[in-house]
Amino acid sequence: MEKKKIYVAIGKEVEERESIIRWVFNEFIGYTICVIYVHVPAKRIPLPNGFEAPVHLVTENEVRSFREREKQEVVAILHDCGEICKAAEVPFQTIQVQNESITEGIMELICHLSIRKLVMGAAANSAYSRRMSTPVSKKANYVLRSAPEFCHIWFVCSNHLVFTREERARKLTEKTESTQLNRSDSTEFQFWSQPLASASGDSSPSSSMHHGSSSPTSTTPPNFVDILYAQLQQVQKEFKVSANKLHRELRQRQKAEKEALEANLKVQAAEKDLTQMKEELKDTNTRLVMAVGRAFNASAQLVSFESETEKLRLKLKETEKNLESSENSQKMYKKIYVNLQTKFDDTLHVAQGSETHIPQHVPIFSYEYSLADLEKATNSFDPCLIIEEGGYGDVYRGFLNHTEVAIKTRFPSSFQGPCAFRREVNVLTNLRHPNLVTLVGTCPESRGLIYEYLPNGSLQDRLICKNNTPPLPWQIRIRIATELCSVLNFLHSRKPNSVIHADINPANVLLDSNFVCKLSGFGSCLFIPSDKVGLTESRQPTFKIDVYSFGIILLCLLTAEFPPQIVEMVQYALENDDFYSMLDHSAGDWPFVRAKQLAHMALRCCHTIPDERPDLASEVWMMLKPSNDPTRSLSNPVWRISDDQVPSYFICPILQEIMHDPHFAADGFTYEASAIKVWFESGHDSSPMTNLKLANRLLTPNRALHSAIQEWQQKHKSV
Repeated sequence: MEKKKIYVAIGKEVEERESIIRWVFNEFIGYTICVIYVHVPAKRIPLPNGFEAPVHLVTENEVRSFREREKQEVVAILHDCGEICKAAEVPFQTIQVQNESITEGIMELICHLSIRKLVMGAAANSAYSRRMSTPVSKKANYVLRSAPEFCHIWFVCSNHLVFTREERARKLTEKTESTQLNRSDSTEFQFWSQPLASASGDSSPSSSMHHGSSSPTSTTPPNFVDILYAQLQQVQKEFKVSANKLHRELRQRQKAEKEALEANLKVQAAEKDLTQMKEELKDTNTRLVMAVGRAFNASAQLVSFESETEKLRLKLKETEKNLESSENSQKMYKKIYVNLQTKFDDTLHVAQGSETHIPQHVPIFSYEYSLADLEKATNSFDPCLIIEEGGYGDVYRGFLNHTEVAIKTRFPSSFQGPCAFRREVNVLTNLRHPNLVTLVGTCPESRGLIYEYLPNGSLQDRLICKNNTPPLPWQIRIRIATELCSVLNFLHSRKPNSVIHADINPANVLLDSNFVCKLSGFGSCLFIPSDKVGLTESRQPTFKIDVYSFGIILLCLLTAEFPPQIVEMVQYALENDDFYSMLDHSAGDWPFVRAKQLAHMALRCCHTIPDERPDLASEVWMMLKPSNDPTRSLSNPVWRISDDQVPSYFICPILQEIMHDPHFAADGFTYEASAIKVWFESGHDSSPMTNLKLANRLLTPNRALHSAIQEWQQKHKSV
């Protein structure tokens, strides 16, 4: 069944629309109210100066802003009506339509929605509402005249019904009937006022009586219509009084029921709020208890912290007093520390039976530089010039005497003291081998070392492809292992003191421009008297230390991995025939049989029992020796140089003679000064060794090599 609806047309006036809606509440109980609002867009827009302007003379932004305010105003009006209906708990709907005329908008809705019941205002001014019998508003009169017959319309003003469409029809009918009755009364009056006569002309007794009278008398019949109308008016009046009384009682009853319902709803809402407040109070109490517990714990921790802080403050004061007691104490402690460190290093070498064999009488032939020279060469030790970061110090790329060099510094906190510095300088200035890094100079002031610059960095950098460098081919990796074995054999076979490197790792294996191996990092090396080589008494270091490290290097070359468990990983792979997956295939297609042999040899070198490790000079070298091997070293690795054999690095690459005045060129090679100068004067600007263009033609004396050549020549002259 369709719900009963009544449509209410409202305007902007607040009091008018509220009175109309409340009148509908009381008169149409059980109906759904459909609130109608016709919005007529304003044709003139108010300006900030108080004037108004037509729409076409205002900017689009101002028009858009004003239209938005109009929409908001309409929404607010409909919202107010909805709130009134909600408060009365009456179902409602809102209908908004935009039209250039309010009456046309209402008529359009009546026809479109087939509205049968419509309520609208009768006049804007409520002062005359009690005296109005017809609508005063032009809009109301237009709707009254133009609305279809099926639409029943009520016109209301100030909560008072002014007129209805049905009442107008009734009045028109009554007016018509009254006119007809008046005409009938007039005719009847005329009929009674004429004298009665018989049809034959004889006079009746009545007439004779009339004739006998001195003057004629006329009789007027009573007006029965007026009597009936007066009685009807009285009944209508009593009925209206009774209806008004009943209506008031009904409204009072509805109001009481509404107030009772509202009170019941308020009580239910209050009970719900009370229940919610109880739950919130319970939750708040729980949180409060937890907060109190946390605050108690925090207070206890704060007390403990303050106690510890006080203790630390007392210790700090005590320390400050101790430091302030004497300015010389720090210097004294520093001097004691240096002396103890030196004594410790000396004691260590004495315990190893090697200190007496360090050639203390041999002068250091490397050129000495000051700390200021190093700062100038490295742009005040610019971090951008660091090429290697180590545990004992950083290595910088620098320029000394227009030559590119690598400068190794030591941290002040490094435990490598002066003895470590002296050991490394002694090894690199007294030993010559193609696979030993060349020492260009030293800085005793900062215990700094200046090496030849090796552009390919360390073996560790190349195996991890640092700076996106290409991986090393397997041929070069086997050659590096061969060269490393060669230089270790050379160090172990020295007389009268054999040298144990004791710190071989991928970071100390450097590579020149041709990927030739250059061993460095002799700060921890040990000197063993040649007559004690091979002894394995307790606490006596042997060459097996370097053999183990060599095995680790060989495994790194094969797999390009550096985990601490690399020995166990390779051993497991070999035992399970899965070694192929361990190989670093970025190095190319390995000869698998040879790679497997090298892996087995590396595992033997890493044996936990030193005596079970192979000998580098025999077993390992025989497997790696470069004879008839396309991967043989470019530097002709030397196992042991005889006393009468001229070292190859003494020979000038151009003259093929022993050099008398060796000089570094920009390509990193050493030449006889006169030969390289003639090379330049003949118009060459490239390297005689690499055929690459030189950065410059500057030459730097190789004093370390010059001293070594002179020492070798004096030794052979005396023989």
